[in-house]
Amino acid sequence: MAGVSVNPFIPSSYGPQQPLQQIHQLVQLIPQQLQQVQQLQYLQQHQLQQLQQILQAIPSQLAQVQYVMQAAQQVQQQPFGTAGLSTLPLWSASPQAFGAQPGYLM
Repeated sequence: MAGVSVNPFIPSSYGPQQPLQQIHQLVQLIPQQLQQVQQLQYLQQHQLQQLQQILQAIPSQLAQVQYVMQAAQQVQQQPFGTAGLSTLPLWSASPQAFGAQPGYLM
């Protein structure tokens, strides 16, 4: 074995061809791994967009919850049986919806 350098990090059972074959096999895996990374990146981008939409909706939902809580506290503070029209929920019909209609509709 004169003239052949021995690398102490490579076991002696490996011939000079085997590391090249391993490198070749690893290089062939790169496109597949790159495609997987790109798919993961796409999924993460989509999840990030969904998360941003959720975060944008939180302030208005919080405001709605606070409004409902305040309305519930006002109703609780009134004695039973004294609730008037002022305590109608927001979704109730306005008096004009069932009242007299303007003459031009007839």
